[in-house]
Amino acid sequence: AACAVLAGCAGSGKLIRAGQSYLLEYNSMARTIKTTIDGEVYSGNYIINSGVGTATGLVGTKLVTTTVTTPGNQGRALLTSPSGKVLRCEFMVSGNSAIGQCLDAQGAIYDLTAG
Repeated sequence: AACAVLAGCAGSGKLIRAGQSYLLEYNSMARTIKTTIDGEVYSGNYIINSGVGTATGLVGTKLVTTTVTTPGNQGRALLTSPSGKVLRCEFMVSGNSAIGQCLDAQGAIYDLTAG
């Protein structure tokens, strides 16, 4: 069975900036992400949004309302290095793929891909 990116199993992707590619590793059970950029290790947690709604229907002759939670497709991560550097990431998840961007404190943008 296929695993959904950042939602089903551990895996990898990459960050890309100015033709340079950096390995990105994630663990969906722990909700962690890790990468190394120019010898600096960044690690942190990520979240993926979820939606909550209600559904109403008939069960026999009774009207029943229930709460429904649906998985989302938008994620955010905050990664830090031991020296205090920060990398902020936002991404979209679709099936077995994720795409987005990460931004460091100096304004450098990294393209994020996984799956």
